[in-house]
Amino acid sequence: MRMARPRKTCPRCKSKNVASIVYGYVLMDKEFEKELEEGRMVLGGCCVGPENPAQTCHDCGHHWGEAKLL
Repeated sequence: MRMARPRKTCPRCKSKNVASIVYGYVLMDKEFEKELEEGRMVLGGCCVGPENPAQTCHDCGHHWGEAKLL
């Protein structure tokens, strides 16, 4: 079961309207769909590496952090 990740604060604009970026092939379930609809998660594409950001701000568009390989 996936748990919603706590929201962080954007380092650029200080907004709390941020999301975690998820990379790779994602298996959709109701919980994950809900997180996408609520803006807690966004899809980042199929390729991931340490140069990919982990968080994004919905207000100013800033991306930051390093995506973690699981």
